Amino acid sequence: MNAKNKANNFDVFEPKPGHKERFLLKLQQNKAKKSKKNRYNWMVAAGILIFLGLGLGLYHQAQNQHQETAVIQQNQDYFMAIIQTEIKEIEQENTHKTQNIFEDAMKQIQILENDYQKLINDYKINHDKFILNAMIENFNQRILVLKNLKSQIEEIKKIKPKNHETHRA
Repeated sequence: MNAKNKANNFDVFEPKPGHKERFLLKLQQNKAKKSKKNRYNWMVAAGILIFLGLGLGLYHQAQNQHQETAVIQQNQDYFMAIIQTEIKEIEQENTHKTQNIFEDAMKQIQILENDYQKLINDYKINHDKFILNAMIENFNQRILVLKNLKSQIEEIKKIKPKNHETHRA
């Protein structure tokens, strides 16, 4: 095919009515999904980096216990704010279909919170970097529980109820 024929093959017809609106709607939906995923991933990554920085910083400043306690409290507050925000978002998505998995996840979160309190008590007695690592891992586990819960809720939302039709033989 020569260049002249290619130029004549362009689609010159107007798109169907509403094309632009449908296109923009799909674009917004994709952007919103990517934005939520990216925001969540960045929060997790930032949190991990903060806690790793905290762990290294605390290891090098072991003699200043008062400062360590303040930094731990700041980071604990930061992670708890993220976790509470995620829980509130999940609660809005919670329905009677997802109630059981939501309650199970909240029980797991509570168990991890109880374990974290024990780690804090252990850290007060023995300022050990391994306890700090366990504290970091505890928050990572909570975030993982919430991430899995969100995924399960999304999967349940995708499942459409089957019509109860009678089939004739």
